[in-house]
Amino acid sequence: FLWQVPHFIAISIFRADDYSRAGLQVVSVQHGERAATAMVAVSSGLLVTSSLLLGGGPGFAGRSYELFATVLGALFVALSLRGMMGGPRFDAKRWAKRVFAFSIPYLTVLLLALVVRG
Repeated sequence: FLWQVPHFIAISIFRADDYSRAGLQVVSVQHGERAATAMVAVSSGLLVTSSLLLGGGPGFAGRSYELFATVLGALFVALSLRGMMGGPRFDAKRWAKRVFAFSIPYLTVLLLALVVRG
């Protein structure tokens, strides 16, 4: 469930104009890009934290899961925090597309690691 939040908020950032024209009240339309990028960072942190709770040591989700959850989680959080840092040359729409694109293999690989249990 928590995976959906950064995934869909990222979509709302790079599709904000479409959502606005359609009259849909998403975070980026209602509160702006800055609030939406902060929400991506916070929700990604919650997502990664919850995924690491499944590790629980040997015998639960497995060592390979813990490794994948840690590495993928660190990458996801780093990418998400980049949005909060902004800067003069920061392009929120381009960044949001990267977050969206990363979120798909993130979930797929994480679930595969959970199923494989190595």
